[in-house]
Amino acid sequence: MIENKPKQIFLIAPDLLGESLSLQLSSEESKLEVCLRKDQLRQHPSLVIWSIESTEIADAILIEAKRLKEKWRPSPLLLLLPARISLKPSELLDFECDGILQDPDFDLLQETIDTLHKGGRVVRLDDSLEQKNLLNQNSFFGLGNSLFKTS
Repeated sequence: MIENKPKQIFLIAPDLLGESLSLQLSSEESKLEVCLRKDQLRQHPSLVIWSIESTEIADAILIEAKRLKEKWRPSPLLLLLPARISLKPSELLDFECDGILQDPDFDLLQETIDTLHKGGRVVRLDDSLEQKNLLNQNSFFGLGNSLFKTS
């Protein structure tokens, strides 16, 4: 009989957040084992979750995401973003992650993990992100237009 071992997830996150998510995700009913360090892994992880605190340097995130995908292939990569980000949605899609969540609640995180384990993809961003980028773009052009009108 095949033993039903828990799936191991490799979580890369700031200390306090990592510990909290690890405890929540590793509950007995979830059948998930969350590892915060490589040396805790007993097998290739079924999923790699990378939680970042800042999105200021898109190129650095892109390079690290590619590195993580290469290193942990074929495991999917889930990118967790903070509530406030400075990137456009199109820039976020350049990261080519299997999942991208912006400031998810625990239920959404669990649903996403299930979807990724089944081979799906998930991208959930705050709706206000696109609006904020449009407002910034319009205000910039608005300023430029007013400067041209006054000269």
